[in-house]
Amino acid sequence: YEWPLAYDHFDPVTQSFSRVVPDVIPVPTLLVSWTPFVTAVSYDLWITWGDDQETTIVENLTQPRYLFDDFTALLGVEYAVHVRAWNFWRGTPGEPESRTAIVQQDPFFHPTVQVLANGSFPTIRLPQLMSETQSNVTVTVFLQDSTSFVPTSSPVLQFDSVDFRTGADPCLDNSPQLSCTRMNFHINVPGANFVVFRKPVVLQFAFGEEGWPDMSVRPQLRYFEDYNEEWRMVAPTCPPEFRKEKWNELHRIYEVVLCHLCQFALFEYRAREAAITPAPEVERPSLETDPVFLLVVVGVAVALCAFFACLYVRYFRSAIRVKLPKHRELGVASVDERFPRRLEDGTAAFQDDAQPLQPLADAQAPMPPLLSIADQSSRQNQAAPLALGAGVGLDDEDAI
Repeated sequence: YEWPLAYDHFDPVTQSFSRVVPDVIPVPTLLVSWTPFVTAVSYDLWITWGDDQETTIVENLTQPRYLFDDFTALLGVEYAVHVRAWNFWRGTPGEPESRTAIVQQDPFFHPTVQVLANGSFPTIRLPQLMSETQSNVTVTVFLQDSTSFVPTSSPVLQFDSVDFRTGADPCLDNSPQLSCTRMNFHINVPGANFVVFRKPVVLQFAFGEEGWPDMSVRPQLRYFEDYNEEWRMVAPTCPPEFRKEKWNELHRIYEVVLCHLCQFALFEYRAREAAITPAPEVERPSLETDPVFLLVVVGVAVALCAFFACLYVRYFRSAIRVKLPKHRELGVASVDERFPRRLEDGTAAFQDDAQPLQPLADAQAPMPPLLSIADQSSRQNQAAPLALGAGVGLDDEDAI
């Protein structure tokens, strides 16, 4: 596999970092070759990776080699190269494909990438990774000036893909909070088993909206600790003054500082829901030491009472008041008018518009005799009887 190298990438052919930039940047290519099969007359070739990614099947190859033009390999992705060899009896009626073809499959990974880490190139672009949505993720390394390692004098960082047949599989540690992704790689220094960072290294992963659509989770880079065989967070490997882990939700960019070299894996991290804890009790100020609070409360209460009183007098009282008619308008006289009250001297007191009773002309005139009930009944018995056939209150014409 050949891809265009930059100044900061180590060229294994020339064993140097300084090269002349060509006028036309070549496209990456992949040359596939295999040992010829006995009795094979033709071959089919294709490459698969991810969930359903594959190249177009190249058929009827007669030579045991083929060059894929413009093939960009991704770092950390395992590719499967398929070769199908056909014998002379291909296409014979009645002959199954299992007897006329043999399929061979071999894995392929992106070659090792070495970058100069002495600070000459503060920004280095690495080969792209693959996200969970199978989109490309841009990876950038930021190095500070005079970055180097101790005890080795080789200022080179090496990036490799991870073969899970020999390396640790991060998917074995999946949990409700952590979920593995397709982004896995090694970082080491060639020829050194132990190094100490003088200054940290910053890794930046640019996903974009397509590469990280789920905003309920965030990326988190972890490294595999060999002794305890567990995945630990990368940020705490640096001193407190250098620790940094930042996630830009708007542009989907993740940055982390690392001071450790080993196998790395990017996880989807879902933060646990914070437990509901009671709020701490706040000590309220005492009225004795803070009389202003009491004055403010009293002032607000008086102002509210005055406001609602004015509101009642101005609007509500006049609205609910009903004008009732007077008794004189209904033609009803008062008790004093109908029955004048007696004064202490025995005279009657009248209202202004009441008329007193007139006295009799002769106070000494004898009163007419009073008739009793018995006298009235005797008079009724002495009345002349009615004539036979005479009707009471009837005319002669109506009488029978």
